[in-house]
Amino acid sequence: MLSESWVDFIAGWCSGGAAVITCQPVDTILTRLQAGATILKIQPAAATAATATNNPTILQPRQIFRTLISTAGVTSLWRGSSAMITAVPLQNALLMSGYGAGKRWSGGDNRNDDDGG
Repeated sequence: MLSESWVDFIAGWCSGGAAVITCQPVDTILTRLQAGATILKIQPAAATAATATNNPTILQPRQIFRTLISTAGVTSLWRGSSAMITAVPLQNALLMSGYGAGKRWSGGDNRNDDDGG
């Protein structure tokens, strides 16, 4: 059986990996939203060339999502996430290990309290 420190480390690693995998698509869409229409080359459907240059388009996250999926596929939502997939699980693992060790050291991990409190 694993020691409590290793259990904390593995739990932190798994939670960090799950967080990156689930949140990266939202982060990608928000980054594209901040970058503006030039990165996606989105033009409004009813706009002409003259009005598109004089009237900036306000992008919606739904437009960005549909454009990313249609032009680059589903995997484009996780493009550029390799650094995050490497760093965040390790960060969470160390954080959870440190938290668990500190809690055990301070005596705050009293699982066998008989007084019910």
